[in-house]
Amino acid sequence: MQEGESAVEDWLVFLSTGGPMAPLDHAKLAKIDISDARSLERTIDFIGSIVANLEELMA
Repeated sequence: MQEGESAVEDWLVFLSTGGPMAPLDHAKLAKIDISDARSLERTIDFIGSIVANLEELMA
């Protein structure tokens, strides 16, 4: 997974697309590899940590 400004840009593209795109293709827009279980688990953990941080900020 990337970090920095390029990762932010990739995530914004990912979040703005929506629609009937296949999940693997959609994830590729954010340069996320979810083609194997370990990569998918790491992605879920990462997103979970973002949600936890947001919940903490809102508390």
